[in-house]
Amino acid sequence: MSDKILYNESKAEQSFITLINAAISHELRNPLNSLVGQMNSMQSYLLNFGKIIYNLKKIDGDQVISKEIVDKLDTIHEGIQGSGQKMFSATKFIDFFVHDILDYTILNKQEKNFTKNSSILDIREAIKELSDIMLDKIEMKTIDL
Repeated sequence: MSDKILYNESKAEQSFITLINAAISHELRNPLNSLVGQMNSMQSYLLNFGKIIYNLKKIDGDQVISKEIVDKLDTIHEGIQGSGQKMFSATKFIDFFVHDILDYTILNKQEKNFTKNSSILDIREAIKELSDIMLDKIEMKTIDL
């Protein structure tokens, strides 16, 4: 009788874990989708900001803005662009984790509606994203990449 009780407890625990995973992944998707949308908007804004700075650098003669200010704007743009790229890559990783939780939940429920995503992995892009995210730590620890 104790084996049956242990089996039932194990099955209930597994069901509870599946329920928690489904709830967490579902609740994470809404704010995550908002972050992804904002990151896409930010990339568009940064592209336009970069074009403005580029055009300011090309202007000769009577300039309303000094070269020093344009250079400072360029430095700010590069910093924001670097931070934005790190945030974009980190957001994509979080999205992958949420989908992994969903996939795990579906597989554990043994439903037949699980769809395999067989997209091609670009290892160079994956390594670039990892190095973008870890760049601060790499520089802090003076690691040659």
